[in-house]
Amino acid sequence: MKKTNAFKNVVIYWIPVLAWAGLIFCLSDISELKTGLSTPYEIIVRKITHMLEFGVLSVLVMRIAYKRYDISLAISFLTALVVAMLYAISDEFHQIFVIGRDGNIKDIFVDLLGAYIFLHLAVVGYSRHVTKKTISNILIAIAFSISLVFMLVQESTKAQEMRLQQEISRTDNNLTKEKFDPSQSGAQATIEKQRKEEENAQAEKKETENLEIMKSIENIEYQLPSSVLVDVPFSPQAPFGVWDDVHEEACEEMSLIMVKYYLDGNILTPAIAEKEIQDMKKFQLKQYGHYKDSSMEELVKIAEEYYGIRDLKVVYDFDEHEIKKQLARKKPIIVPTAGRRLGNPNFTHPGPLYHNLVLIGYNKNNIITNDPGTRKGKQYPYSVDILYSAIHDFEESKEKIEQGRKAMIILE
Repeated sequence: MKKTNAFKNVVIYWIPVLAWAGLIFCLSDISELKTGLSTPYEIIVRKITHMLEFGVLSVLVMRIAYKRYDISLAISFLTALVVAMLYAISDEFHQIFVIGRDGNIKDIFVDLLGAYIFLHLAVVGYSRHVTKKTISNILIAIAFSISLVFMLVQESTKAQEMRLQQEISRTDNNLTKEKFDPSQSGAQATIEKQRKEEENAQAEKKETENLEIMKSIENIEYQLPSSVLVDVPFSPQAPFGVWDDVHEEACEEMSLIMVKYYLDGNILTPAIAEKEIQDMKKFQLKQYGHYKDSSMEELVKIAEEYYGIRDLKVVYDFDEHEIKKQLARKKPIIVPTAGRRLGNPNFTHPGPLYHNLVLIGYNKNNIITNDPGTRKGKQYPYSVDILYSAIHDFEESKEKIEQGRKAMIILE
């Protein structure tokens, strides 16, 4: 074994391996990680990336065994291959729990082929010697890789065709329901009508069964985590406790400020929060002539024109599950509410008619919020049912707030 001090050993050999393994884990933890290419090219690029990731990882592990611990090239090769296999298995298992991702046993073989090819190249580099067997092994591994990627492309294409066929089938069923042949009359028309009704009933039953199956699969594939909490900076809308006309109307601005500081990764102190509120109010007065009561569409416009945030989107008419689904993406949400429906005991009685707040997470029964309407609003929990029933967009006036649509601002 080569003698090096412990610190140098960690820096030279172990940190590169751990850093690269951490990078692979982080990439696997990203929901719906895509290149934007069409299906065949998307899959090819992703699988080549898989091979590169685990190829580099295996070479770094082999480097430790061979260079640090003086283990033979053959044993170092096998050790690195086993480590790559175990990490590939754990990586696919990890992806089962990531929304928008799934584990695939074929990806493990892709990872191993990448490691196998890179390890052979590393052996050539260390030994300074190329044999026909080495070249043969590399070419065989490349051939297997191409075949496996081609197989995965075919599977994905077939899956897309099946989904398309289901859409066509549903469309045909709808058209069948609407058809009626006016040339038939009397008893014949009645019999024909009954026959078509039976066919339609059977088709609807089959379609319902298929939808239930698809829904079950979707729930398994995109199962939400049991709890989520996003670390969003907090400040009440009256940072220094001065609840004058400006600060009474600042819940929209403060909600947007919290999201902005989350995106920038900055600290939000009372002094900074107060300055942000005053500056945003001045901007609104100059730009729009007022600063009171903004709808969600208007708040998105302010975010774009004042802060330059262009990836906010208003979603309407959603259910409670959709709120958790969006929060599971680990991004905050801004919602408008009929404030008095929230029943927050920290509000000055009877509470605000119209109120905005930021959703930052959830657990089994509650939605966790940063509620700027109170100094105790950091990570304040509301019952899912109570919060959902209180969500209404501002349309005409505060007095009619409960007539507004369900609306929320999400980060795309």
